[in-house]
Amino acid sequence: MIAAVVIVLSPAQPAYAADPKADLAETGSTTTLATTSGVVTLAFTEHNYGPESSHGWTVRDFWAPDGTELISPNPSQSSDCTAITPKKHVRCRFYGQLWVDGHYNRPAGGAESSIIVKIVSAKDLTCGKVRISYDGDPKSSNNTATLRLKRNGKVIPCTKPKPSASPTRKAASPTPAAVASASMSPSPSPVTTDEPATESPTADEVPVLVGEDGGGIGSGAIVAGGLILVALGGGLLWWLRRRRPTGDHAHAA
Repeated sequence: MIAAVVIVLSPAQPAYAADPKADLAETGSTTTLATTSGVVTLAFTEHNYGPESSHGWTVRDFWAPDGTELISPNPSQSSDCTAITPKKHVRCRFYGQLWVDGHYNRPAGGAESSIIVKIVSAKDLTCGKVRISYDGDPKSSNNTATLRLKRNGKVIPCTKPKPSASPTRKAASPTPAAVASASMSPSPSPVTTDEPATESPTADEVPVLVGEDGGGIGSGAIVAGGLILVALGGGLLWWLRRRRPTGDHAHAA
């Protein structure tokens, strides 16, 4: 038995065409707040600067400002939208064609659109943001737009100011007067005991006699004392000579 093999040839499939080149962009706006609460509409404008119309999927990201909650677009109302961060960041995908600005029924200044937010904390307000993405976009630097808020004639900053750090207190350096006072302070006195000193007097130490009036004995008193001693010595010598027997008396006896 001979087996037959049948080969079926199918026509060649066309190659997948790349997305047309289209420079899609977003421009934001500044919305003035009439009150510090309630619902606010933040407008923006979507552009296609060409050179061609976009065709296929485009992705749009929407961010609500701090101090607000995103009401629209709402993922619960569209299967094409997904909450990245509930009530804060929503991403939506659309399939279709975006004409170049000013062509066919597209306005020359771009197509206006908007998001709706609800103020929940007026003191924490910042800025919102919108971004469009497309695979055939040759320029991505203009894909994101800022949605600003204005209150009491002043535009609200997009970033919250950082709280100022408390300065660190350094230990105070001693003043010159304090340094001088410390250097002039007396040194600690040596520790003394009640025991009498046992050191012998030196040869230079001479006892001094003190009179009743607190002064030392005068030189006149010393001379007078010397004369008295000389007189007493002379008298004693004279007395001894008289008591000594002479030579004649000794011989007679």
